[in-house]
Amino acid sequence: MAATLTPDQRAVLNALTAEQCGVVSRSQLLAAGLPGEFGSNRVAARRWRAVLDGVYLTHTGTIGFRERCWAALLHCGPGSALARGTAAHLHGIERSPSTTIAVVVPHGRRIVAPPWIAVVRQRRPIAWGGQPARTTAEVTALDLCDLTDDVDRVVGLVTATARLQRGTAHLRRELARRRGVRHRGVLRDLLAEHGLESVLENRFLRDVVGAHGLPRPVLQRADTVEGRSIRSDAVVEEYGVRVELDGRIHETRTDEDVWRDDWVAVDSGHLTLRLRWRHVLGRPCRSAALVARALRRGGWTGNIGPCGPDCRAVDAAPSR
Repeated sequence: MAATLTPDQRAVLNALTAEQCGVVSRSQLLAAGLPGEFGSNRVAARRWRAVLDGVYLTHTGTIGFRERCWAALLHCGPGSALARGTAAHLHGIERSPSTTIAVVVPHGRRIVAPPWIAVVRQRRPIAWGGQPARTTAEVTALDLCDLTDDVDRVVGLVTATARLQRGTAHLRRELARRRGVRHRGVLRDLLAEHGLESVLENRFLRDVVGAHGLPRPVLQRADTVEGRSIRSDAVVEEYGVRVELDGRIHETRTDEDVWRDDWVAVDSGHLTLRLRWRHVLGRPCRSAALVARALRRGGWTGNIGPCGPDCRAVDAAPSR
């Protein structure tokens, strides 16, 4: 190999392999001035591996997630970008990498791809960034929201993205730019620039308290940040229960941390709970069961009621 490469060719190849996790394409080799059969000859010599037609791994080791990402991008051609669950993992929105590599391409492009590459054709311009190229975090999050029926997942995607971007401005702009979006009402509530506390209050009173027949609390404002009230206290004085409704969606502590602390607080006798968007919008029945448990510790003798045929609040709340 060394004898067939000029210094310039070697520099180009080294730069490509360093940037692209050791993956290169035939078109890139040709652009570097190498013959078309250079890659296939390296494969025949068992020094490289063929990942896809015209896409090579410049060693014979393992093909991992990032290598597959680069191979999929090079296979799909210029102007493509990693998308959906693949992009979400690269951004840090989702922890686990997807088994299928999702790539978005311009709508008119025809790609023959193996089963492990999911090609998504898109008419609107592809907003991307990073290396390997992936759809922006806000585009990725709303794309995934469009693909799910699960409100809890929607809240999780938005909160993870807001934590990543330290705010909701990018998500709000992307939502405003789109015409057809699933869960638009939930997304509007989550991304409201003003009045977050009142939206969260209304959802709590309707979906957690009212829908499950719990005693209605008195609302008291608390905590103002930059002129905005971001938390409300819902107090049931008779039973000594206070529920903090925390409207922030890009805190460092996770929603699961809050769940854990709430259940410990109830069992230890400290009847102040904290609920966030994910608890109220995504899991109202579980939240109702938690509140009912706290109320019972304070002496409430009522019964929690189901909000519908599939309600799990009654199962989750222990009997007196």
